[in-house]
Amino acid sequence: MNKKSDPDRIVKTVFGKSTKRSECRYIKGDFYKMNEECFKFEGRWYRINSGFLVQDITTGKYILKESEDIIYGLAVNTEGKLVIGHFVRNLFMNLPISSTSIPHDILRETPIEGNTVYANNMEVVKKLGLVEDIPTGIFMKRGDASKKIAINGSYNFNIDYSFETSGQTIKDAFREYSKNKIGKSLNSRLLDNITYGWEFETTDGFIHPRHLMKTSLIPLRDGSISGYEYVTCPLQGAHGLDTTIAAAKVMKKYTTNNISCALHLHIGNIPKNEAFLVDFYKVCYSIQRDIFNIFPQAMERTSKYKDRDYCNKIPKLALNFGNVTSAKIIDWVAHRDGYYANNYRGLGRVSHPDDEGNNRKWAISSRYVWMNLVPYIFSDRHTVEFRIHTPSSNPAKLINWLYICAGIVNFTKKFAPNYLDISLEKLTLKQIIKTVYGDSKDISDYLCKYIDWRKAFMNQCATSGDDIGNTEIMSDLDFTFPFNGKETLVSNG
Repeated sequence: MNKKSDPDRIVKTVFGKSTKRSECRYIKGDFYKMNEECFKFEGRWYRINSGFLVQDITTGKYILKESEDIIYGLAVNTEGKLVIGHFVRNLFMNLPISSTSIPHDILRETPIEGNTVYANNMEVVKKLGLVEDIPTGIFMKRGDASKKIAINGSYNFNIDYSFETSGQTIKDAFREYSKNKIGKSLNSRLLDNITYGWEFETTDGFIHPRHLMKTSLIPLRDGSISGYEYVTCPLQGAHGLDTTIAAAKVMKKYTTNNISCALHLHIGNIPKNEAFLVDFYKVCYSIQRDIFNIFPQAMERTSKYKDRDYCNKIPKLALNFGNVTSAKIIDWVAHRDGYYANNYRGLGRVSHPDDEGNNRKWAISSRYVWMNLVPYIFSDRHTVEFRIHTPSSNPAKLINWLYICAGIVNFTKKFAPNYLDISLEKLTLKQIIKTVYGDSKDISDYLCKYIDWRKAFMNQCATSGDDIGNTEIMSDLDFTFPFNGKETLVSNG
């Protein structure tokens, strides 16, 4: 064998290392040991001294300098020292910091350009003793930072009116962030595999993109409010409860709301058939007096303080409760007599006749009720929407309302088919809670006490002249309703 072609012969690399020829690449007249002195990216080998590679200061690995995933900033190295350099972008961890907040001894070693650089993670921010400037989201010296909520900022991506057509980057990032996440919240088993999603309406504020990724909050436009509407991805289980609480805290910190806003909850992964539809409608009709009693009295006539009635009661549809049929329900939601007989093709088979292009949902009058069936009947989604809640970013209120609405859905699934119509017609909200959560008496009792408290509080507000909910909204941030000494009924510790 020719000695020069022997793969096991020893060669000296450009950096003076003695290495087998087979472990090297020969580039521009010199040997480079693979994966130490040269690295392969996108099918091509790059030398570490070529100027095309930089070393990640957090891992020591070499990366392409021109990659969109590389940023320049501050990190804590393996020795616990703050250093400036390149590292791989992490949408969930990296934090913008003011360059004027970086100690001079670090800048003397490695000067930087620009007013803002990135910290690799919160450890850097804590080492520097920085706090967040709420309007900009940039971390800076305590005396330079403001806690004032920003006037509606602008995002560098398209903001639409529809969840389906918006926020794909956020959806993908949240899906990646949620991989293998084990939720810490308790009592998720009681939700029985439903999915849930939130819509938070705002008047002012701006949630910085790094928070959107972790909370799945997607900013949308809504013509009925002055701020953004932030909508979560479908959530489920304990991790979904964790995300709900995290989203609430982000909403509380970065946004404001008032009586022009609302909180909507979507419950999904429910049976899609006409038998469930009829039972669900009957259950909701029977308890709607109880539902309205735990919200401001003017909720059923929001035109008193908004531009229209957004949260009407649902009609009985038949004098005899037993004569409520899927045909009557679908005709009413379609807003057309005879629609079921002449045009109906099955649940989710066609769009609503007032919104055949799926871009004019505000034209559908039957969606403006406390319990919206339009997505269940006129889309492929297995969801219903509960629209009645006053605007809130309070974790206890959100979790309690979730368990109340989940209770209504799960009662319909598991218990309603066995009830006679005469019994369904006399159903109460607290009866549902006690039936669905009967095996967890502490939770059942807690939710019933919460229902009683809300009813008494709403009566008190109305008596004092507030029938539109200002009192509740003004006290929302400080509201507490502890469960066994914890913030919510799902809090772990």
